[in-house]
Amino acid sequence: MRDPALGLEHVTSISHIGALQMLLKGRGDYLLDYRVQVDAAAQELGIEPLPSLQLAEQPMRLVLSLRSGFAPKLKADLDRAFDELASRGVELDVRRQ
Repeated sequence: MRDPALGLEHVTSISHIGALQMLLKGRGDYLLDYRVQVDAAAQELGIEPLPSLQLAEQPMRLVLSLRSGFAPKLKADLDRAFDELASRGVELDVRRQ
């Protein structure tokens, strides 16, 4: 993307919704972003999900250090939040395609 011979212009937005609105107004041709967040923004705007092509996938891990002193409480809070969202039927699989 940084190759001047390609003649690309890199434009950013402060939010995923703003980025989608830029595309809808013709102020951009492509959106390079995280699919789950963009799909949620599209749903909020009431538009169909964008056609997409996966370029890369980065695994995500959460590491809690026992030395922090708050790891057990944080883990319990995260587990409780996950269970609450799951019980509401919220889509929790961030790997969905």
